[in-house]
Order: sequence, then C-alpha cells, then structure tokens
Amino acid sequence: IFPHTLLPGYVLGGRFGATLQMNIIAALLMGQVFLLAVELFHSLSAAFMTWLVMAFTIPGIVYMGQIYPETLAALLVVWIARRIRNLPQEHIWRNRQFWRNCGVIAGSLLLLGLLKARYLPLVGSLMLFAVIHIVQRKGRLAQKFVFIAGTSVLFALLGVIAVAADQYLLG
Repeated sequence: IFPHTLLPGYVLGGRFGATLQMNIIAALLMGQVFLLAVELFHSLSAAFMTWLVMAFTIPGIVYMGQIYPETLAALLVVWIARRIRNLPQEHIWRNRQFWRNCGVIAGSLLLLGLLKARYLPLVGSLMLFAVIHIVQRKGRLAQKFVFIAGTSVLFALLGVIAVAADQYLLG
C-alpha cells in the first residue's frame, strides 16, 4: 500500500514531488517526536535534545530525503503511541471521544500493518500497549473482559482484512 500513499506527490511533481512529500512526512515525524518527548519528560530542553538527536543522526537523516516506508511507519508508530497515552481517563466506557479515538487508533494500526508486512510486530506491540493501558483504567472486571474480548475479535478481523488486502494487491 506504500506506493499508493506516494500518489499525491507523484501527481503534483513527479519524483521531486514524492521526495518533497517524504520530507513533509519526516518533518511531521520530528514534530510528533518532540511532542512525545514533552509528554514523557515534562521538559522542553530534554524534548529539544531528543528532537535534535532524532532529526540529525542516523537513521533519521538518512531516511528523510529518500522514498522508503520507514519514515511513514515511524510517524504512524509515534502518533499511535501518543494517541494511546492521551486516551480519556474518566468514564471511558461511556465516553464517545474514547470510542472515537479507539476507532482512529484501530484504523491507524490497520494502515501500519498494510504498509508493509514487516511492521506487523509493531502493530502487535502497539495493540498490547493499548490493551494494557486501557485495562489499567478504573472500571468493573466484566467491562474489561468484554473490552478485551471485543478488541481481540476486532483485531482478528483487521488481520484477516490485512491479509486479504495484501493478497488482492500483490496477487
């Protein structure tokens, strides 16, 4: 599915447009890295140093100007991790924003899995992070069990869709 994500850049400017699109994705990645570092460290100086190291060392500097899926995958991973960490804390089982965010996270995980099959371990790790993060919230045990069962079924279906899409796209 990665070549399809490059279509806007290719249509607008050929190879230069696709490279520019990848540079924009890399810039978004660096912004997300900075925001994640601020959330984790609660320090602008530590976040700036994290951003500086990530932006101007290998592998960041190597992949920024090249057309590889790693930059887009890294952006998705950091963005999904931030979304999981920022899920609403209170009354999550009755909160529409919580369920909307869960849907966006599930769609992003599906996109990450469809990007390249080698990113499936990342998808599994992020799914585990999300389930652990949500189960640690307040709530009754029955609600948590239903959530885990529903999440398992949902991600099994997403896995089947990913495999079917992969077979359809690649033959």
